[in-house]
Amino acid sequence: QKARYVHAVAQAWLDHNWRADDWFSMPDDEVRARLLPITGVGPWTVDMFLIFGLHHPDVWPLGDLGIQNGLKRLVRPDLTAGDMAELGERWQPHRSLAARYIWKSLDNTPVS
Repeated sequence: QKARYVHAVAQAWLDHNWRADDWFSMPDDEVRARLLPITGVGPWTVDMFLIFGLHHPDVWPLGDLGIQNGLKRLVRPDLTAGDMAELGERWQPHRSLAARYIWKSLDNTPVS
């Protein structure tokens, strides 16, 4: 099934004649509008592409289980989705960096 999803993404790139260089300056909303209609691409996939592929600085991936668990561990265990969204607002326009720190907080390996 995942192979079909990858094929669907590749086909969309061909069908729309997308160029890789165009994506780096594209607003998040436009990236989402282009990718979400593709079978197999959901909000989490787009968030990860924005953060790790396009290096967008202000993505708040609330659909990521690591972010949810990290926030509950760092702030308080009973955080709701609304609480997490509010926390993210405080970190604008650097939410991608905040997400990286939250993910790192789940790693018990000492930083050297």
